[in-house]
Amino acid sequence: MESAHPQPVHTLYGGAHLFTPDAVAKVRRVAKGTLAEYGTADWLEGPCKEAVTALLNARLDARPVDDQRIDFEDGYGPRGDEEEDGHAKAAALGVAEALRANALPPLLGIRVKSFGPATRRRAERTLATFFGALGKASPAALPPRFVVTLPKVTGEDEVRAFVSATDAAVSGAGLPRDALRFELMVEHPAALLDEEGRVPLRRFARALGERAFAFHLGAYDLTAELGVSAVSQRLDHLHLDVARTTMLLALAGTGIPVVDGATTRLPVVLHKAPANEAERAENQRSVASALRLHAGHVRRALDAGIHQGWDLHPAQLLARYGALYTYYLENEATMRARQVRFAESRAQATRVGALFDDAATARAVDDFFVRGAACGAFAS
Repeated sequence: MESAHPQPVHTLYGGAHLFTPDAVAKVRRVAKGTLAEYGTADWLEGPCKEAVTALLNARLDARPVDDQRIDFEDGYGPRGDEEEDGHAKAAALGVAEALRANALPPLLGIRVKSFGPATRRRAERTLATFFGALGKASPAALPPRFVVTLPKVTGEDEVRAFVSATDAAVSGAGLPRDALRFELMVEHPAALLDEEGRVPLRRFARALGERAFAFHLGAYDLTAELGVSAVSQRLDHLHLDVARTTMLLALAGTGIPVVDGATTRLPVVLHKAPANEAERAENQRSVASALRLHAGHVRRALDAGIHQGWDLHPAQLLARYGALYTYYLENEATMRARQVRFAESRAQATRVGALFDDAATARAVDDFFVRGAACGAFAS
């Protein structure tokens, strides 16, 4: 992750067939509508609730989306070549229109199908079609730090082929390759342990080069590959904790962030047109329980040192930002006191010519405030 740019706190995924130039405005409208109708009383907890709700509203107004991915994989599904070509062209035209209107989120990208034998040809075709159409609609212009995501990685050869094919598609369209960034999905056991029992993630990172942007946990594909039944698949599964820790250890010091997976239970109503008070109450419980679950997943990731995760529905942004702001505001006073103590200890060490042996912890405290300010929890 480039130090000049703060890490996004989330990536919002949506099928390529659903993308429109006004996607960010639609996301804002749905999220604010859910907040207005269902509020925060039944899912947001803590003494800072009022301040968190105010920050949440302000964030939705100012910048509802940090990072968005136009999905040609699981969120899109298997389609005929002609249909996917059409959606790839339409998505590219939508990106070009939004770019001209300054209506894109700070980060944008696409996810193609895997470079495994069954889908590599289709993935390469989507790359060529999308960037070809974008190059014609927006000559020589590519959104800065445009991210391309490769799912279901099983080996280094796939990663190298993916980088080569993406670069070829972008160059062939007359677009600047240096604006590209690359992400990988860690959702197959072979991405965590190769056949010799080694963790290959550093090799994958080297294959991506300096444009490596993030490694995302593919929670449900991975647990399925490990034999976990659908009944038991959940984001806090033990196997996923092992995967997260492996990813964090393997990528430590590289500047490449680990991104958490998705909460698949969405904050949606059971009754679109509730006929009575009982149905309205069921809607309230359905939305609130899903938001509470998602907020818990966000907080759990923060506790593990993972500061970014997936959102699949605009209303999930409420839980994302609500959990973030609660985390930072509730801990602000304690962290400020620790910051003062570290400053005093550092000054004392300097005076006596000794080493300041709490430097790593002090950096973690400073990072708390840097990340809190970047996401909007603190004014500066």
